[in-house]
Amino acid sequence: GTINDLDLFLAAGADLLNGGRVYRDLYNEAYSYFYGPVFALLLRPLAWLPDWWGELMWGLSGVAFLARSLVLLGRWNQAAQLDRSQLAVSIIAVVVFAFQPIRDNLNAGQTSFLLLWTMLEAIALAERGKWFGAALLLAFGTDIKLLPLAVWAYLLYRGHWRTAALAPVLLVVLSWGLPALIFGPERSTELLNDRVALIDPGDPRHVLDEEEPDFLSIGAVLSAYLSAEGGNRFTLDLPRQVMDLPLSTMLILIPVARLVLASSLLFVLGWPPFRARSTERLAGRELAWLFALIPLVFPHQQTYSLLYALPAVVHLAVRWWAPDGILRNGWAQALLLLAYACLNAHLWLGHFGPVYDHYKLPVLGL
Repeated sequence: GTINDLDLFLAAGADLLNGGRVYRDLYNEAYSYFYGPVFALLLRPLAWLPDWWGELMWGLSGVAFLARSLVLLGRWNQAAQLDRSQLAVSIIAVVVFAFQPIRDNLNAGQTSFLLLWTMLEAIALAERGKWFGAALLLAFGTDIKLLPLAVWAYLLYRGHWRTAALAPVLLVVLSWGLPALIFGPERSTELLNDRVALIDPGDPRHVLDEEEPDFLSIGAVLSAYLSAEGGNRFTLDLPRQVMDLPLSTMLILIPVARLVLASSLLFVLGWPPFRARSTERLAGRELAWLFALIPLVFPHQQTYSLLYALPAVVHLAVRWWAPDGILRNGWAQALLLLAYACLNAHLWLGHFGPVYDHYKLPVLGL
């Protein structure tokens, strides 16, 4: 059958057990394994099942993670205050808006459902005072991908000190300690060094972020339009470059742009830092902004990463019914329609998908 990311995870798990250098090898001739050793080992039992059983179990777990994430988002956005007809319309709107990234993640066997849940559940646990569980989930998610670092910073800003302090300790346990128990300290250190070298944030390929045509971070957008260094072997022969900045300038410009984007969250969180939210009603708006920034700030985010816009989609679907009617005016409706078209362009006119990716159209949806 078609090879997807689950096959890569399972192959990496097998190589780990057989002494392979998983962070130096390429899978399916082109793709690196960026995720933690513990994650690959946890998924290894799926390889013992018939192919379609393993894919089914992984897909069903993704649906379960998605369902729990929606429950949490509904709670933070006070969806229970809607009447039955309003709630039904909101649910339909969420499904319609998020259908493309949900489908993409199921088809690709990606980790987005799992990571979205770990981040949201970590926030929920921290807010209920269950700091150890929150820190463990945060560390587990970060060991898979670095995206939960955004939630770690958010919890720190909101004064969840014990969760923020314990998560890095547990991350060391997961990324080095457990592998050391399984493979020995020397090999665990070797694996960690290989992984650090692979994900080096200063590596120009991670900064420019143009290895795949559908990368959509701010780095990929700036590289596409401002530098001849942008692009890859799949880049279309269509005009898009407005200037040609040298690589040295891009290596400064892109990190600054990421920092500016991340700092925009402060306008939503308010001042001073290290305090809990003043009201529960602010949670939906804060998380909508926080998660929408993730695919823009972090490199190597593809169209399936648009799933991280789900908190914003849920927030808007519930906010639609607010008495002030701010989302029901003409301008707001036009912007929502544009966001929908950009987020789901591949779904409706997939034939032109390479063109959308070339001009980074899905980014407008965020």
